[in-house]
Amino acid sequence: MSSAANEIGVEIRPYDPEEHNETALALETQVVQGDALALSFRRSTFHRRAENFDDSRIFVALHEGNLVGTAAGARKKVTFLGEPACAKFVFDLRVHPAYRNRDIGRRLAGEVLAWRESEDDLAYTWIVDDNRASAAVTRFLRGVPAAQYRYLVHPTHQKAPRGAGADTAELSEVHRLHLQHCGPFDLYADPTRGNMGGHVGSWVMERGLALAGCSAWDNRAILAEVVERLPTSLTLAGSLFRSWPIRLARLPHVPRRGESVRSWYLFDCFATDGTLARELFRRVAAAARSQGIDYCYVVHHRLDTWVPIVQSGLPKPFAPILPYNLWARWTRPEPFPELRRAYVDVRDI
Repeated sequence: MSSAANEIGVEIRPYDPEEHNETALALETQVVQGDALALSFRRSTFHRRAENFDDSRIFVALHEGNLVGTAAGARKKVTFLGEPACAKFVFDLRVHPAYRNRDIGRRLAGEVLAWRESEDDLAYTWIVDDNRASAAVTRFLRGVPAAQYRYLVHPTHQKAPRGAGADTAELSEVHRLHLQHCGPFDLYADPTRGNMGGHVGSWVMERGLALAGCSAWDNRAILAEVVERLPTSLTLAGSLFRSWPIRLARLPHVPRRGESVRSWYLFDCFATDGTLARELFRRVAAAARSQGIDYCYVVHHRLDTWVPIVQSGLPKPFAPILPYNLWARWTRPEPFPELRRAYVDVRDI
């Protein structure tokens, strides 16, 4: 424990749902992520995200009985560089703004890493590309950037193309096809063995020899995004889109401050043809729209060649690509290897 942390008497202990749930939920509203576009998060219970995994643990930081920080870890069976292994996913690192720069985040993350560390082959976390504070904590804990995933924001305002639609499919079948067309993965965990309560649908399209598919995940009951701040350009666009008669047109929805973002994550995405991929995601977006969803986040890898074709059919200001970095560590003396392709377990998002 650092001297600064000692001075304010912060205690780290395991999370108790009955004792800490409400105060952890309150902390979540105080932790805003992002700059011009800033989001906070809402949950049904604070521990709901940890319940996606069979083996997880949450820790809290307390100062004079007040909860001022959280961190969690989940242990998963994975395939790592072709071999079976145990990985620890670190997530939900939160520190109250008034208690930052006092070593609390490092201590919380260290507690998660120390939890049954002797059984782990590696530990990792996903961090948005511009989250400098979290990246600094991870670097201090000897983590290195080892892989990346990205998601394309896909508004749902467009009409579905005419003609035959996508066929609904089983989650397991789309997952199998994703592995077939996008694997092998240097780091892989099978999400279908865990709690897949956020899964809302799966689709496959086939045209001649071309094939495309994806599954959808609704994260709102687990980790809903709430808009705290918008860039001026989006604020003005939102006001314009809500004005008469423009609001009668089919335009992307711009959420207001304090509004929850109604979104789906599209995962296990694969395509052998970019044009078919664009049609698939437009059809899935239309299905999402019919259920009150405004945006789909298309999870992909930078090597996926179909992404520019899908993005080309969308209004650019509302369809950015957002990168996330995998920070990882192990206890071996040699440097952690750079991973060509890491599987994105939708439960990690």
